[in-house]
Amino acid sequence: MKDLISVIIPVSNVENYLKESLDSVLCQTYANLEIIVVDDGSFDGTAKLCDEYSKKDKRIKIVHEPDLNNSEIKNIGLKFATGEYVTFINGGDYVADNYIERLYWGLAEHNTDIAFCRYKKYFVSHNEKVYESLENAKSYLLNFDEFVSQAFCLEEGENSITCSSWRTLFKMEIIRKWNIAFDESIEIWEDIRFLFDYLKVSLSYYVVDEYLYYYRLDEDMVQKYNNYYIEIKTTAYRHVEKYVKDENIKGIIKFNLVWNLFYQELSSLSVYYDLEKVKKIYALEEYKNFKIKTYIQNSKNKSFANVMFMLLIKMRIPKLVWKLNRNRD
Repeated sequence: MKDLISVIIPVSNVENYLKESLDSVLCQTYANLEIIVVDDGSFDGTAKLCDEYSKKDKRIKIVHEPDLNNSEIKNIGLKFATGEYVTFINGGDYVADNYIERLYWGLAEHNTDIAFCRYKKYFVSHNEKVYESLENAKSYLLNFDEFVSQAFCLEEGENSITCSSWRTLFKMEIIRKWNIAFDESIEIWEDIRFLFDYLKVSLSYYVVDEYLYYYRLDEDMVQKYNNYYIEIKTTAYRHVEKYVKDENIKGIIKFNLVWNLFYQELSSLSVYYDLEKVKKIYALEEYKNFKIKTYIQNSKNKSFANVMFMLLIKMRIPKLVWKLNRNRD
């Protein structure tokens, strides 16, 4: 009998996408699954659809828990999980039919503690459904510092290793032994602390060099942000930095934090220029200490555009960064 694998699927008002997501899990080539769907008090047809699916397939367990944040939802999923391994899939995303089989093979064949795969973004409004393979794909092993250097390389997410609990297979033995859980005080960007608490007690990591996870982008979606977003993101980066020994990688982590806050939080995600956010970023020690030279010397994926954006930020003309990026959109 193959090992039981728990699949935790947090859902919240994803009626339009849930069927595709659940169907992609139910048709996995690796069949020994328990599928734990945690519904965050959805007010559309999500809850009803979940219950209908649970009647069709005995592997599906439904938990209805209203008014929870992302960390609380995932911890409830872990509490119900009985498998030897666990993976997370967002309720609106879908996976290739060999997603679990390939990750499981990576762990079992190479005796590693965690396995990742690459992911592909898809736009709902474009009616896309993509299953893409990489030419000359070659899976590989990483140690901790190698993982961190790739996770913070600033390359486009779908072409890099990212800090997420989805598209990842974990050992429940390690989670239980070290009491690893999501920090329920964190409502957004909660994955990174969980992931690095797991990585610090793991020996090696296996990367499946294939696009097996498909991440939904909906132009009508509104991402949840609040006044503490910068503080939350900074705390998460500092959490990572504690476990990194390589000083060059630490420098890139600092650089990436500042880039992330200016480029994403200010440039990409803000409809209006927000001076208060700029002041908060300038006040960070990470901003004061980051060096563009460190990034240029050590990043494998540096680009002229990234360097120019950071020069403008360092010259304290972030409004120009914002305008340039708004014009690109």
